Amino acid sequence: MMVRLLLASVLALAFIGQSIDESQAIPWTGKQPIDLLPFLVGDDARWPRHGSHEMDRRWDGRHLWWIKFGDADHWEHWELVDDTFYLREDRSQSGAGDYSFHPGRWFPRHMTLGQRIDARDNIIQEYDPRTCAIKSSSGKFPYTLRLLHAWTHISLGGDIGVLDGHGAPVAILLEYDPGDDRDTRETGLYALGWGLVRWQAISQQPADHDAVLNETTFNLLGGTTGLTPTHGCYQPLAPHHQPPTITIRDDYGPRTGRAPLTWTARAVTTGEVTRIIWRWRRQGTSEWTTKEDDAATRVTLTEPGTYEIGVDAYGPGGSDGTAVQRLIVVR
Repeated sequence: MMVRLLLASVLALAFIGQSIDESQAIPWTGKQPIDLLPFLVGDDARWPRHGSHEMDRRWDGRHLWWIKFGDADHWEHWELVDDTFYLREDRSQSGAGDYSFHPGRWFPRHMTLGQRIDARDNIIQEYDPRTCAIKSSSGKFPYTLRLLHAWTHISLGGDIGVLDGHGAPVAILLEYDPGDDRDTRETGLYALGWGLVRWQAISQQPADHDAVLNETTFNLLGGTTGLTPTHGCYQPLAPHHQPPTITIRDDYGPRTGRAPLTWTARAVTTGEVTRIIWRWRRQGTSEWTTKEDDAATRVTLTEPGTYEIGVDAYGPGGSDGTAVQRLIVVR
């Protein structure tokens, strides 16, 4: 499987600016969600930038474009829908070619430290960059996303220098992981008000696990301005792949009781559904407990607390999950 390049470029040139120094960085360990938007987008006056190569970004409040190498035909396109970014198309053409993700659920705007997003039924659609013809290699391409780290104090070198939030986060590290030791995982370091500062491709093979294979850094101001991204090749998936939708019937429960409490629930779906994953977690925690099951499920909770329950549906046309809060109180 070729390496997917989603956060920057695989072509790392010799970096000529002052390097990033994490040795004296101070980690942030808070529990509350972080608003990623000011970290991802950065201020207009701080773009474009360079270092390993040129990088610019365009942001109109909904569409986020990462324009690479000072070339309008090399870019990534993210779209913010409600509270979640979606990766629409990557036309970096630097090893991964040109492709789109479907549904392409990317980073939510608000994340807690360590939070994991599972896109196990994502579909990749690959294109010939010259003709936009869909390649036969298109198909299922699962991945996970995480907010790995946050820092309140860090030295980012170049024209950025030292950032100090006096206890508040000033930099975050996001991870994209296809979950395959034949591919790499990728991290992006984003700084408050600055956007993307560093991208790394990291090995997952046993022989050199966690070795940094490639790195690009963007901490020097200046570069090609005024570029408008080219049209690209984005195409919707074939219409016979109907995207799934899912919700939970209102008769779930019991909604309160003494431990151990066994609750049941039934999901209602539309579209093509191949897998249903039920999930639950105690309020105040970020990690879900999951269970693959049918449309009806039965779960026993042994510890007192207030629990949130949800369910996700996956199919060849994408995925869907419940967002409305449904609670069960165990005394």
